[in-house]
Amino acid sequence: MLQTSTPRAALALAAALLAACAHDPGPPSDPALLEGLPPTGRDPLFETAHPGPGYQDLRPHTHYEQGSAEDPEVGPDGQSLYFASTHDTRDFNIYVKGVDSPAVTRLTASPGNERQPRVSPDGKFLAYVGDETGHWEIYLLALGTGEPPQRVHSGPGDKYGPAWRVDGRALVYCSRSEQTGTYQLWTLDLDSGLARDFDARISGLFPKYSPQSDWIVFHKWKERDLGYASLWRIRPDGTEPTVILTQPEWGSITPVWSPDGKRIAFSAVAKSLERHGVGFRSDDIWTVGADGSALTQVTADPASDWAPSWHGNRIYFVSDRSGTPNIWSLPVR
Repeated sequence: MLQTSTPRAALALAAALLAACAHDPGPPSDPALLEGLPPTGRDPLFETAHPGPGYQDLRPHTHYEQGSAEDPEVGPDGQSLYFASTHDTRDFNIYVKGVDSPAVTRLTASPGNERQPRVSPDGKFLAYVGDETGHWEIYLLALGTGEPPQRVHSGPGDKYGPAWRVDGRALVYCSRSEQTGTYQLWTLDLDSGLARDFDARISGLFPKYSPQSDWIVFHKWKERDLGYASLWRIRPDGTEPTVILTQPEWGSITPVWSPDGKRIAFSAVAKSLERHGVGFRSDDIWTVGADGSALTQVTADPASDWAPSWHGNRIYFVSDRSGTPNIWSLPVR
């Protein structure tokens, strides 16, 4: 999982939430995967899509033995994979590569960390967060222009998890309140530069616009029981806050929408047989209907899987199953 330090511990906690070497992708080394059978740890209490032959299409997209590759984001062309990595530097920088290509291009090189790359719907801009000022701020990079990234001035507090509206003219993100220490949802209009926060009573992390931009999904720490996170959705105007998924003994974090907006992928915390009750490491990747139905397990590995990103019929995610955090993907039905 992420290594934390101060003041960068905030992003490590938020991004993991608890928690140049490349070659052609080869077949997974785990014999159970080759046989199409998930490793131990699948929870029989919930509806589980048996991986079957599709599990054999588990693909590694990065192959680093030192450092890590995290925060996967597939561009709108379906061919470009953006990610943050420490494979070459102590701090995180942002890179891009072909989804199944070994060549990697470095996009950022500031004195600090850059994380959480998110590509605009037209593929022209990259939004990400960086801490070179001593605080986590949102930056915009015009791809392919050679122009330096521009910092987005969007209010006080460390900011995380920028995500684009479908028209590419607004971002949604979360910002840590310097007064309360909680994370609040904000939207930023890129035309006017106007930032607007949501109801302070509804804290949340890592929001994402739906493909139709009619909902925003996010996770919210519960304020009772064991405090595990639950999945919520809210209208862009701040109305209709709705619980999608909540459980007393395990959490659900970093949600992302399916391309059709009908399902949501997320990382579970403290749910599997191996991780039950372990709240500081991510667990497996699951999906759930946008209405809270059809809870379905996607990965079932004793390693930690986190940070899902859904493009086409594949879910990309980070896993330390190879010994270091790298980016993998699986087909979903």
